[in-house]
Amino acid sequence: MSRTFSEVARILRAGGGLYLVDFGRLKSGASIEYFANQYADRQPALFTVDYLNSLRAAFSRRDFERASAPLRSRARVYSTFLAPYMVAIKSPPRHGDEDALRHKLQARTRALPEHHRRDLADLRTFFGAGGLSTPVLG
Repeated sequence: MSRTFSEVARILRAGGGLYLVDFGRLKSGASIEYFANQYADRQPALFTVDYLNSLRAAFSRRDFERASAPLRSRARVYSTFLAPYMVAIKSPPRHGDEDALRHKLQARTRALPEHHRRDLADLRTFFGAGGLSTPVLG
């Protein structure tokens, strides 16, 4: 993982943006099982197994912090509050047409099934409580 972030640091131009999100390592096997199986009734079994294996293989926030050290001056590591269910590495906001982007994201969010919209709202809340916020996402 360290080699990957070293390469990202090498190719990321000055002022460039980085936003990477991945699963974080959960401490409890019961939590892993819960998250992996929460939509088992709505998806093929293969998806549930893949999700379970992804959660079992997830890196910790500390792993992300160590590996992303070459990006430290250009990006910060965040995780969801209370449980490190998700980890994000994000560069500072860049300015652009934030209204257009906000409208595009809102349209895509409305197109999601209700249970995915709830998940997205929960992620915003828990990442926000963990220190990650962006005016585009609200």
